[in-house]
Amino acid sequence: MVFFSAVEFKDNKNFFGLLFSHDYSDYIINFIGYFIGLMLFRHGVSKILDFVRNISILPYKIIGSRLGIDVIEVNDPSLVFKVLSNSSIKGEFLERRIATPAWYPILSIESVDGQTWENLRKNYDSLIKYLPSVSDLTDIMKQEVDNNLKIYSSNNNFDQKFTSPDVVKLFAKVLWRWIFSEDDVPSDYIQILENASWEWRKEIAVKGKGDVSAKNKFMKLVIDKLKSSERYNSIPNMNWDEPECYSVIMQPFLISPMINFSDIAVSMINESNPMKAIMKHHPFPILERTIEYDIKDTDIKAGDQVIMFHSAIAAKEEEENPGKSNWMAFGCGPRKCQGSQYAMPLLKELSRLRDGLVSIGGNKVYRPDINHKYSGRNNDSTLSISETLYFIKTLIHVTFFDDDKNEKVLTPC
Repeated sequence: MVFFSAVEFKDNKNFFGLLFSHDYSDYIINFIGYFIGLMLFRHGVSKILDFVRNISILPYKIIGSRLGIDVIEVNDPSLVFKVLSNSSIKGEFLERRIATPAWYPILSIESVDGQTWENLRKNYDSLIKYLPSVSDLTDIMKQEVDNNLKIYSSNNNFDQKFTSPDVVKLFAKVLWRWIFSEDDVPSDYIQILENASWEWRKEIAVKGKGDVSAKNKFMKLVIDKLKSSERYNSIPNMNWDEPECYSVIMQPFLISPMINFSDIAVSMINESNPMKAIMKHHPFPILERTIEYDIKDTDIKAGDQVIMFHSAIAAKEEEENPGKSNWMAFGCGPRKCQGSQYAMPLLKELSRLRDGLVSIGGNKVYRPDINHKYSGRNNDSTLSISETLYFIKTLIHVTFFDDDKNEKVLTPC
């Protein structure tokens, strides 16, 4: 290769060391990315991605080798329970290297570790004391579901379909009404919320860089609204200009629900039960934990990094308890999903909406797969070449070259 023949070896550097040095990393990433990208589109994206899923533990193994950390894959439900119950640390792997920076300038309580997570948890616990009740949330969701069923029931020709953007707008409206105790939401507000969700989703799913202007509009809208709220300004020690404050409402109560419920809605096309749909396509396909203490009666020791794939866990659970799987959709332990009490009534009403729309026009009306973008689960086979190259380049970078363990210092937009 001409490129490598031009490389001058000095100081007894071996070829591999020079190849993966930071001096040449951009060239190597681009070359490998373009090569694999062309192969993907020559031989079929879906087949290649099936293969990639089967070797998805490989980046973890490589990072573990570089960091001197043992990486263990665990998919047995009972052992997963022990791991999740005994660790609160996500670790230095893909969650920290991809998800945490992708959320910028929001701090995701699901992704961060250490003192940042402790501070977010404290602020989250303070916030939920001031949020309206779960029954208020349920009532608002029921109203919006009823409104949608009324609109679509008059759709005699089935020309109006309930698509993925409609799912996102539904949850944007419901959650905004609930958080700020409003009877209605201006359409331009809903559009700002929806646009921002797509851009964060794109970056979190490693499909491209999110549009900064869309994120900034969202940040300004929400922060201004919080500052003007008598309810939320009365929370002690809550400064809405600070990332550790504004993030506890933006991530778990706005952006994440818009992302996750639209994914779940797609999984419910052929499954009315939302919990079964979640089992098949979980919003968190991979769980990561750094073990803090030796886990009794296992080979898992303190300092090990455990990787758990939800699809494999669900398959194992179904194998052991066919038709009676009780795997915890919201996890367990100190890092379990804190919003299950809010999610459950929303899931119930989403199921009612799904069943109502299916009864009206079958899958001619209920089509949350239409315009469903950047899923990371449901539509990987429709990747564009630019999305494919971005994914490959990012994965190569964080696997081989990203040694920066310092978290970004965040400032509001």
